[in-house]
Amino acid sequence: MRQKKFLVYVAIQALVLVCVAFIFKLNLEVKLASVEAGSLFVAIPLALGIVEWKQSGFFRMSFYIGLLQFWIFFALPILGLRLFNWDAPFSELSILGVPGTVLHQYANYSYILMMALTLWNYLRRR
Repeated sequence: MRQKKFLVYVAIQALVLVCVAFIFKLNLEVKLASVEAGSLFVAIPLALGIVEWKQSGFFRMSFYIGLLQFWIFFALPILGLRLFNWDAPFSELSILGVPGTVLHQYANYSYILMMALTLWNYLRRR
């Protein structure tokens, strides 16, 4: 039996992308928009992980790996870069020698991986 909740999770993750696009389109202040978007990118994987953990525990490890790889390596660091370096342009920021722009580029692939692993958990049978 397929678990439809993972299809809902993928839909939520896709909706976040739509919301982020609107945040940047409607907000004139790019720094503020980046914090709002970053907050979504931090909150949603955390919320999905907590919901899944409360419902089923850690049964689907690939789902958590998808969430955590994005959350730990990209969502938190990118949001932290922006918050702790408010006055600096994002293009001038880096973490451990990795420029913020490169981190952001790889975050896109990481988010797709997170969505793919979530979809995988929907497609595979229990």
